[in-house]
Order: sequence, then structure tokens, then C-alpha cells
Amino acid sequence: MVKKFRNRRDHAATQNFSSFPSEEVSAKFTGPFRTNINEFITQFAPIVSNPRIGINLVSKPGFLKCKIPFNVSLRNEEHVDINMYILEKSPANSNSPLCRDCQVVGWSKHPVCKKRYHFIIPNHQPTISKKRSRKETREEDTKHLLHGLIHSNGYGHLVRINGIQGGSKNLSGSEIVSFWDRLCKLLRVRQISVMDVSKKYGVAYRSLHAITKGFPWYGLWGYDFGKGGFNVTKDEYRKAIDIISGKPMSYFFSLFSRCSSSERSRLLNVISFYRDFSDKKLSTVRDLFCVVLDLIHKAKKRDSREEEEDEEESPLSSNNFTEKDKRTVEATILKIFMLVDECRSIKYQDLKKALYRTASPDIIDYCLKRLKQTVLEDGSVVASLYNDDTHSIEFRRCRDQSEFKLIDKRPSLKNLIRDLKFLFDSILDPNTMDERIDTVDYATRILDCKVFIKDYGNQRTHYINVEEDAEKLRICCNLEHSCKTKNLYLKPQPPSELLVLHNTATIRDLKLAALNAFQNVYIALKGLRIESLVDHEYINDSVHVRLFLGNNATVTVTGKCPVNYGGLSKFIMEGGKMNWIVDCFCGVKDDDGEKMIACDSCNVWKHTRCLSLDDDQIFDSPIKFVCPTCDSTNNTRSILTSV
Repeated sequence: MVKKFRNRRDHAATQNFSSFPSEEVSAKFTGPFRTNINEFITQFAPIVSNPRIGINLVSKPGFLKCKIPFNVSLRNEEHVDINMYILEKSPANSNSPLCRDCQVVGWSKHPVCKKRYHFIIPNHQPTISKKRSRKETREEDTKHLLHGLIHSNGYGHLVRINGIQGGSKNLSGSEIVSFWDRLCKLLRVRQISVMDVSKKYGVAYRSLHAITKGFPWYGLWGYDFGKGGFNVTKDEYRKAIDIISGKPMSYFFSLFSRCSSSERSRLLNVISFYRDFSDKKLSTVRDLFCVVLDLIHKAKKRDSREEEEDEEESPLSSNNFTEKDKRTVEATILKIFMLVDECRSIKYQDLKKALYRTASPDIIDYCLKRLKQTVLEDGSVVASLYNDDTHSIEFRRCRDQSEFKLIDKRPSLKNLIRDLKFLFDSILDPNTMDERIDTVDYATRILDCKVFIKDYGNQRTHYINVEEDAEKLRICCNLEHSCKTKNLYLKPQPPSELLVLHNTATIRDLKLAALNAFQNVYIALKGLRIESLVDHEYINDSVHVRLFLGNNATVTVTGKCPVNYGGLSKFIMEGGKMNWIVDCFCGVKDDDGEKMIACDSCNVWKHTRCLSLDDDQIFDSPIKFVCPTCDSTNNTRSILTSV
């Protein structure tokens, strides 16, 4: 399709990435997403065209390509340019019309929308090359800095972001998500889902952030629990976070103190080191990981030669101890070091044990953590250092200040990340943690929760934060209808649509507006016929909406929609015709995105993990599978037979 565009700009004004869109601009977009997106493209994103002949470069039907240039300010006061492309595609012209993300999130009963809008920021500098331009907007490219998808009904998915960890040179993940969030607010989307499978420091970040902060990383922008895999509920997810994050450190010492395993003794050594090293009191698992992440953050700033933040005041306040108590402990410490050779190191724990009769453990910790650079009677200096082999803090006498400066008690960034990964594998990863730890099931639940959703609240009229227009009526319209095909009688569930009517509109105008809204959004509703208003079937069409319903009201209309003609039956629902059954032992009744296998006898799908099946064996070679329910000879296990 070659289409001419007249009176359209070929070049859009460059926007500031860190502030676009502004609140002033967002306030002008007061309609639903289906109308806001068209206004947005018209105002900010001219169609990518050939300036010589003025035609759209895209040749595929149902495809439109636009771009918005942005300017990114760097810390060194330099600037770089990036482009965001908007691809408008029609599922009716696609070989894969159904949205896999909608099926996993739980929106499989939504009818297939007429249009999908892809928002893509490629991971490289803008180019004028036509071949490069086509490659940089491929949806399947995993290197995009941003890839968001929004259906014309306002529901969408944050498909991918790649910040510094993902190869971005100039934009962090936080900056990209903040931009995406502002854009979604401007367009007044309804809900956005994200599949959080990100890794940071080599670990699953959704688990690490949940333990340290109490919510996933995307929760910083309002994303909350959406749908758990293996039938994990929101309450179970919250309970798992609370139990693991509140697990006391004393539990691990009592569990592994008598064990001779080198790996288990290493776990206790690493925990002891950070407990002794930190000025904060480490009581729980959350405290432990917060301290390690804080040290990693400071080590990064130190390595990049940035000014370090002032350390937080220690919770072991000196106000809790008398000056006499502190002087007694400090004097004892100095006597011990005067008896120690200069070449000998003393472990933190050994020194603490030697002092346990002089004062309480809190006073001893307070004094030991302030022992750095203490000058003894003979002029030597006490230095503290990190022993990489024993994962512990040690003290040593230095001859003078010059030797003291050569010793750095802070572990390196490499060692900190190594310890973080080791602690994660030992305490939070159910696949590698010790089976005797009683939180394995809870750690599994946290990892099984990958889908998070942000509800922008724009599907209901009273959530739209705009001044009431005296000449406009805003009505939230629901649709009750059924789609009858040759073999199936399906009842899709389209979300409500916001109708903006004139204040003199009648019931007839409302029905017509509802018909246009649902037909313009969904492919399968092309033949929709609106019949009546629920609970108001006999209301006259000439009655004014303002007098009968008022403003900001909610109404439900009924309708019928034959889909036998034109091949529209395949667009009835995002989940397809739903002629397959999911019934797993974990309680799942729908597709949750996890690996499943169908029984060759009853055709019911179940999770491979719930059946204790090896995924490599299943997907690498053809097999015949019979579930325990259908196997009459052995109801306790599944039967796999090679084909």
C-alpha cells in the first residue's frame, strides 16, 4: 500500500527525553486511548517518509511507521540524539494475530484489537540508512532500549527494557521506565503488564528487590502483583516475601554451626563478615542483603571516582553507653595490641571473644568498629582489613601512617558481587539453596511470580483527572454480547469503553457512540448490533442522556455479533477459540506461561514441573505422554514413552 500524505511535516521537533511529556502537554489529552494515540501521532510523530517524493516508505498493508527524535543530556554536559519509533500494525494482516502476552497475563478473553502500537527505541545512534532503519525497528530484536506494545483498547505490555546492564550506553533502566510511565499517563492507557525476568549481578532481580524493598523493582512505578505462575496468589506472594525477609540470622548459625561442610561453613563466614563489618545491626535476611547492596553501590561510586555519600549514623548509638564503659573497653583493646607482634593479624571474632567479659557485646561492637587508625603508645597504628580467603575482618599493627594507607579494609566491587551471588544462591534461590532451610517453598513462590501489572485507572470516568467540561458528557459503557460461530458459542469479555458525548446527546446518540467505539477497537465486532440498555430496555431513544443518566455515569448495553462471515471467528478472543483444557495438580486452569505438556489420552494440559518431568527429555525428542489420571496401571506417576 502506497499512500500519499499532504500537509504533513516530515521532521518532528526534537523533545527532551528526561522531561517529555510535560504535565501541561498531558493535560490536553483527555479522551480514551483509542483517540489519544491518533492525536499524539499527529502532533508529535510525523510519518517516516521519503522527502523526495513524499510517500510512505512502508509497503505492507495495515502498517504505519512514525518516529519522534529525542535529545538525551549526559552527566558531562554533552548530548546525544535517539529516536523512538511508533509502529502501527493490524493483527488482521498478521500471520500471528493472537497476543501471547495477553494470554499469559489473563486477558485471553479480550477480543482481538484492530490495531497494535509498538513503541521502540533502538539501542544505537540514529541513522539515515534505509536498511538500518528497517532493521532497528524489528520487534523481535532483544537489544532494544525500549519496546512497549499497546492495543487499541488501552491494554498493553512493557515487552522489554535494556538499561546499563543490558548494553545501554547513555540511559539507565530507571530513566527508560520513567519515560515509558509518563508516556502511558499521557496516552491514558488502562493497564500495562510486564514480565519481569531481569537479572542483575547474575541473580534474579525480582527476588532480590522483593526481599530488600518488599516489592519488585517495577513497583517503584506502581506495578503490582499481576498473575502468579503455578497458581500462586497475591497473598501467598506477600507472605513468602515477609517470611524470608524477616528470617533471623541466628537461624542459619543454629542450623549450620555443627556442620563440617565447606560450603556451609563459608555461608556462616560470609554472614559473620558483613555482620561485623557493617555499622548497622544485621538481624534479618533483609538487613543482610541491604548492607551488601549498599556496599556495592558505594564501591561503584568509589571506582568511578565520584564523591562518596556520607555514611549513615550507626544504630549502635554511643548514647546507649557511658563514657566509663567505652574507656574500659578501649583500654583493654590497646593493651591486647601492645602484646601482639606487628606481622600478626587478629580476627574480629577472636578479638570480640577476648573482650566478652569486659562489657556487653553492643559496647564491644561499637568500639571495634571505631578502631580504625588508632595510634598506640609506641607510635604504631591499628589497621583493619578484609581477608578474602576467610571472608572476615582482621586487625593488624602497622609501623607508621604510610604503611596504614596501603591497607584498605573495604572489599572490592568484584568480591562484593561474588558474595552477593553466593548469598543469593545459598538463601534465596530454591534451585541451589540447602534443602534443610525451611524457606525453600517460599523462595520458589517468589520466583514463580513474574507478571506485574500497573492499573492506570483510565477505564472508569471518575479516574480521569480533568476539569468537567460543561459541553461534554463522559459515560463509561460496558458491552454484554455473545458471538455465535458454527461450532462454538463464545462469550468474549471486552473491557468498558469511555464515550465522550455532547451534553445534548440522546439515548440514540449513546447507542451509536457505543457501536462506533467497539467496532473501531475490535476486529470481530465488525457486525455488532446494539440492542438496548441493561435494566432500561424500554427507554425511548429520544430521551436526553444528561437527564436520564447524568454525567460520569456507567451504563451497560446489550448486543449481538455474528462472526461466521469474513473469517472473523479467529479474532473473537486473544486466547483463540479455547478448544484446549488446562487442569494441573497445582490448581491452574488457564495458560500461565509456564512449560506444559498435554496428555495424549485426555488432551488435558499440565505443568511439566508439577509432573516432575525433565524438560530436556520432553522437548528434545518425540514422546508419548500419559498423565497419572489416565494411567490405569499406575496412578502415582506419569508415563513417558519414546516414539
